[in-house]
Amino acid sequence: MPSLSFDHMVLFGVMTDPMFQAAMPGLDIREQVAKIHQQVVDAAMVETPGCSGCTSVTALVAPIMDSVGRWIEAASRDDKAVLIAYITRKRGYRPMPVVLYYRDERKRVRKLVF
Repeated sequence: MPSLSFDHMVLFGVMTDPMFQAAMPGLDIREQVAKIHQQVVDAAMVETPGCSGCTSVTALVAPIMDSVGRWIEAASRDDKAVLIAYITRKRGYRPMPVVLYYRDERKRVRKLVF
């Protein structure tokens, strides 16, 4: 089976899906997602002079990526299984492995493989 790099573009593609949000019990990112989704749409429509990189999808989605990464790191095996089932349904197969990079509370880059 192919692997999946769960990067910022993958996250952007699923973050507004209520089923994605439901696949992570205890993590409420609805307001954060709505705000950031609108920022990404606005950034795509308007060029911001003197703002190198601040309108990139990666930069805008990073706070949600970090929240998701922290949730996965702390999640039980059963809770992770719900998220994996969601990813499997969306992809049509179980990617092996799923790799996700995020920043922990100390802003260190961490790698998750599940």
